[in-house]
Amino acid sequence: MKFDYLPKHVVEAHLQVWELTRSRWEWGARMGHGPDHAERTYKTAMLLCEQESVDPLSVGAACYLTDAGIGDVGGRDKHIDASLALAEDIIARLPVLQDVRGTVLECIRWHEAELEPPTGVDTSVYVVRDSDTLDRLGFTGIRMTLIYGQWINRPLFNPFDPLCTENRELELDGFTLDYLRYLRSVVVGKPSTQYAKQLAEEKIQQIDAYFSAFSNLITDGCNPTYDDAYELLHSLNLRQSFDGSPL
Repeated sequence: MKFDYLPKHVVEAHLQVWELTRSRWEWGARMGHGPDHAERTYKTAMLLCEQESVDPLSVGAACYLTDAGIGDVGGRDKHIDASLALAEDIIARLPVLQDVRGTVLECIRWHEAELEPPTGVDTSVYVVRDSDTLDRLGFTGIRMTLIYGQWINRPLFNPFDPLCTENRELELDGFTLDYLRYLRSVVVGKPSTQYAKQLAEEKIQQIDAYFSAFSNLITDGCNPTYDDAYELLHSLNLRQSFDGSPL
C-alpha cells in the first residue's frame, strides 16, 4: 500500500528504519510478531495519521521499532526496554530522526494497550498504540496469539471451561483461549482515535465469531488441537474475504 500524502524524506526515513530492524522482526516471526505484524501496524498507523492530521515521521519509525525487541530477553518479557535501547541506537544513526527522538521513544514506551499514557502525551503516541492494538484484535490477533501460545508451550484451552464462561480468573500464561478472552474483554475499548474505534468494531466481531465457531467444535464432540484452531481461523477468514462483510 502506497501513501501518496507522505513526503519523500518521511518515506525514506521509514525505509531506513525498516532495513535496520527487519532481521529482528524476522526472528520474532516464530513468536507471532514477525514482519507481517510490523507492516500491518505501519499501514494502519499511516491511515490514522492522515485521518488525525498527525506528523507521520515519528509514528512510522516507532511502528517499526515497538516490538523489534521481542526475543532478546525471553519473548515479550521486557521487550519494551529492549525496543527502546534499539531505538536509541538507530535514532543516533539517522539524522532525520534527531528532532523527533523524544516522540519516537514515547510512542514505543506506551504502545501496549494495557499501559495508560500520561496526560498530555503527543497524539502520535495514541496513533501507534491504536495501530498495534488493532492488530492484536480480530483474525490477525488470534493468529498471533496462537503462534505465541505454541512457542511458549501453552495449552490451547482449559478442558473444564474452554471458552472462559464460568467467570473464573483468566489464566493468561495457562491457556491460549484465556488470553484471547482477555484481549476481547480488556483490550476492547482501548482505541483512542476516532477512526481506530470504527476499525475496532469489525475486529471485535471477528473474535466473537471465532469463539462461537470454537464453541461449535466442542459441542460437536471435538477435542480441538492447535491445528484445528488454525484451520478454524483460516476457514473464517476465507468466508469473510468471499462475502466482503464482517462475520
